[in-house]
This record gives sequence, C-alpha cells and structure tokens, in this order.
Amino acid sequence: MAREVNERVLEVARTFGELVPSESSLLTFVCECTRTQCYERVELTAAEFEEAHAADDRYVLLPSHDLAPDETEVLRAERYLVVSRPD
Repeated sequence: MAREVNERVLEVARTFGELVPSESSLLTFVCECTRTQCYERVELTAAEFEEAHAADDRYVLLPSHDLAPDETEVLRAERYLVVSRPD
C-alpha cells in the first residue's frame, strides 16, 4: 500500500509543480519496508523516486531498516535504500 501512496504523492507534486521549487527538491514518501505498521518517512527527489522504481520489484526504504529475508539491496544512498523484492 505504501507504494500506491507514494505514487500518488509524486503525481500530486507534479500536478502542483509550483509547490516544488526544482527537480532537486526533496519530497517526502512513506517507507516501503515490509513492516505492516511502518509509517516512517523517507526523502527523495522525484527523479530518485522514479529511478528507484524503474523495475516493478524495487522498493524504497529508510537505510536504517533491516532487509526482509527475500529482499536484495540494489542501491544504498545517504537518505534511502532501494531493494528488490519478489512480488
């Protein structure tokens, strides 16, 4: 569900582009880890978010969150972690 919320955040940010000063501006998304009660926030630019989700099996997490046994780390950045997870 977090992924759907995040896609909507990006859609709204693009629709109201005047609220986002530049492509380098950070947007706040919901962590997409496997913990069902996780509502922590992770910040990415729109470009980072789109690149992270270039494949359907990719998810964005806070770098401090543990990977689930079936997840593989794809990219580690200062503010976020991208993992691959089988659907």
